[in-house]
Amino acid sequence: MDLGSFYIPDKNKSSTRGDDAYFISKHHQTIGLADGVAGWAEQGIDGELIIGVRAGDVVVVGTDGLFDNVFVNEMEVAIRVLREEGCLKPQLLAKLLAEQALENSLIKSGDSPYTIAASKEGKFRSGGKPDDITVIVARIVPPMDIL
Repeated sequence: MDLGSFYIPDKNKSSTRGDDAYFISKHHQTIGLADGVAGWAEQGIDGELIIGVRAGDVVVVGTDGLFDNVFVNEMEVAIRVLREEGCLKPQLLAKLLAEQALENSLIKSGDSPYTIAASKEGKFRSGGKPDDITVIVARIVPPMDIL
């Protein structure tokens, strides 16, 4: 796995380091991300997700700061463009997606993943949703390419 990450703290929070936590273990081929590091288990939410991957796959893991502000199809376009240009590097993609999420979070009107989800709950929202943003990208490579 070739890995990269990027973090943008929420400038509206008093804590300068933000509320998200993550780890990357290249040795164990494992990544983990905790959004808000709060008591989700007490609310019956199981944060475990297991997926199968193969060489060539790109895995994007992020907090709601990413997924509330960037549509999945926009992420897919970014991956496709970088792949076509021959510069699909996890660190670069993580940075680009985090910066896109930050830019979109500042938009005051229009649709975003956040506004669409809110409307499904009967709430009216418009524009992006300012928040801290953590993005981890893994590019799955054949075992011999790891070193």
